[in-house]
Amino acid sequence: MKDININSIVEEYKKESLDCNPVYAPSNYEIIELIDCYFANKYRDNEFDSSGYKKAFFNIVVNPTEIAAKMIDLDTKDIRIVAEDGQSYYPAWLFGKELKIWMKDKKNKDGQTFGQLLNQMVYNSTKYGHLVAKKAKDTVHLVPIQNISCDDPTAKDFLSCDIVVEEHEYTPTQLRNQSNWKNIEDVIAQLENEGVIKVYEISTLDKDGDNYFIEPAGCNSDDYVLYQGRVDRKDLYKEIKWESMPGRCLGRGQVEKLFEAQIVKNRNEHYLGAGYRWSSRKLWQTRDDNVAKNLITEVEDGEVLTVNSEITPIAMEERNLSAIMAGDKKWDELISALSFSYEPLSGQSPKASTPLGTTVLQTKMAGQFYELKQEELGMFIKDILFE
Repeated sequence: MKDININSIVEEYKKESLDCNPVYAPSNYEIIELIDCYFANKYRDNEFDSSGYKKAFFNIVVNPTEIAAKMIDLDTKDIRIVAEDGQSYYPAWLFGKELKIWMKDKKNKDGQTFGQLLNQMVYNSTKYGHLVAKKAKDTVHLVPIQNISCDDPTAKDFLSCDIVVEEHEYTPTQLRNQSNWKNIEDVIAQLENEGVIKVYEISTLDKDGDNYFIEPAGCNSDDYVLYQGRVDRKDLYKEIKWESMPGRCLGRGQVEKLFEAQIVKNRNEHYLGAGYRWSSRKLWQTRDDNVAKNLITEVEDGEVLTVNSEITPIAMEERNLSAIMAGDKKWDELISALSFSYEPLSGQSPKASTPLGTTVLQTKMAGQFYELKQEELGMFIKDILFE
């Protein structure tokens, strides 16, 4: 693309800090990065504390995400073709049969049937809070949210931005298989030493001329453009958010809502583990210089010691367990409230002191919340099938 540096747009998107994001993940790209780390039971910055001990990761984000995915689950059997009032039933019945065969047999570029794609949509919408679906010939696939960039991270959504960039990685062999692209051998000659060739797929809102380009990330010259043409972005992409966040184009899912709770839980678990390291030690004290330095290794079992000053144990037991448990309980309640992942939804029995009315009300409210999210996802899938 002339006069536009796509590399700088991608880099700025990954680095630009937004006021609506937390200080420990200020850019949209860092939000996604932190979600992936938390889902893999990993600390983003440092796995070890100042003493060299590996910090435990007490994961509280996976279960609410899986509960939400279970509650909004959609299958191919839930997709039905219904004739409108006054229309014949038979064409709708025949088209429904044809659609079932297409959903069962047709696979996208990732090797997924439509049923497998539905499962991925359900899971990713709750995990990342944002889905971007893309039409490729007569199939549909999800674009990894990690691969999407735009020129305005503060926009309402990705598709309303002037420039949307999708990143791809190809080996030279995969690049040569793109039969309708040009300048392939020139690009390979320039970038094959890098092993994997990064390619940008760019769509703009320009009303005149070409608005769709495919070009390599390491070549800025128009001589290396692999493809260009004109495409209506609305026909190419569709997107939906789990929850909108004012001030940014990226949606918010279950994992991000629990960032603070995950940080506090990990910190409490680390403090508790550090306390256990001390409470598991057995130490004694005395004023007698003649006593063995290590009573475990230097004193025989049953030996009687004659000392000038008594030997007394040093109190090492944990004395703050009640406060830790009270803090954990408070955060557990907040986690359930934020993510609508109450005990009955996860198959657990409520606490003995919980009134039956409270359990019923919690289940009903959570069910209504997830019904709303399922309806939104259903309308999104309906639009995709109509296309």
